[in-house]
Amino acid sequence: MKRLTSLLLCAALLVCVLAGCGDGSGDPAPSPSNVTEDFDATPSPTVSLNPAMFGFHDYDRALASIPADTVMATVENAEPLLWEELFYWIHSYIEYMESGLGTVESWSRDIYEGTTYSDYFIAQALYDAMKNRMIESKAAELGVEMDAEEQAAADATWNSFLEDQGGEAAAQVILDENYCTEWIYRYRIRCDRLETLLFESQFGVYGMNVSDEDVLAYVADDGYMMAKHILLRTLDDNQLPYTTTAKAQQEERAQEVLAKLDAYDGDDLEGYFDELIAEYNDDPGMTAYPVGYLFQDNQMVKEFEDAVKGLKEYEYSGIVETAYGYHIILRLPLNPDVTPLSYSGYSYPLRLIAATGMFSSLEEQWLQELDVKNTDALNALDLGILFGETDG
Repeated sequence: MKRLTSLLLCAALLVCVLAGCGDGSGDPAPSPSNVTEDFDATPSPTVSLNPAMFGFHDYDRALASIPADTVMATVENAEPLLWEELFYWIHSYIEYMESGLGTVESWSRDIYEGTTYSDYFIAQALYDAMKNRMIESKAAELGVEMDAEEQAAADATWNSFLEDQGGEAAAQVILDENYCTEWIYRYRIRCDRLETLLFESQFGVYGMNVSDEDVLAYVADDGYMMAKHILLRTLDDNQLPYTTTAKAQQEERAQEVLAKLDAYDGDDLEGYFDELIAEYNDDPGMTAYPVGYLFQDNQMVKEFEDAVKGLKEYEYSGIVETAYGYHIILRLPLNPDVTPLSYSGYSYPLRLIAATGMFSSLEEQWLQELDVKNTDALNALDLGILFGETDG
């Protein structure tokens, strides 16, 4: 597996930089309570906009209303937040939301009680801008730095963007269309890489410093189960049922396997079960999951899941019939270094998933602790004024 370059997947994040996708993680994030006086860390509400009105805001006018180098907020050991960058985030969030829900009709209208659309979009923009400052500040505090190799990789990401767009001139057009600059783009790359280095400083590469006990405690309420099975199929390669005779033969083989398990008196049941898998199993999926399936509710057929839930670790089932055939199942303890089925496309083991979740919680704590000093320019910011809805 390639070295983890970002908890948010660097490539996807950088696409979102120019697509107005907020922080690259999908839905707009809640705002930290200490960013501005009036904004709480409240989850994003369900928003109802006008889908027939997706279209025009005078972004150029809004951007030009405040000098680009106006300082909006500062954080110790981090770059000051300038208007130019904050506007990039504001534009990104507006475009993201309106692309799916339609145009905001009034910036002064409440999106939910006590918070206007203007307040909401500013808060979302501040959240991402301050998250990058938190990363930069915390990295400085903990002595986490990019070495020459990391810097070269960051430069390569920028150069790849230029190449993908067909050169500097074409790339600048894309940046301008998204109210982005080379500095903002490169700063996001830098913070992205620093975030990975911070993760590794706390939890190790791929989360390898997280103990088995801590992983299992973290996922204890997530309903994970792990099991191996021996499948005697009753469907052919075209997914058609076996004949009655052929199905009966498979049931006899299942009974044969179960009898062998019942007769086993050794001290390595899993090893013996593996021998029977090699001899009898008709499930081609076990080739990709030789140590067993790690799964959650509704990821296996019901009969299989119910059987696993009824077993203790290292207990095996009787014959379990599903639409696929006859199964004999061995329940196993969770293995932190196995990839759950829901993450199979990414090859993320349970240890990394748990470590990433722990780091996310730690980042939220760091954000809440961040000492943000707002300027008068930020406190006076009103999208209604910027977009000409109301007079300043």
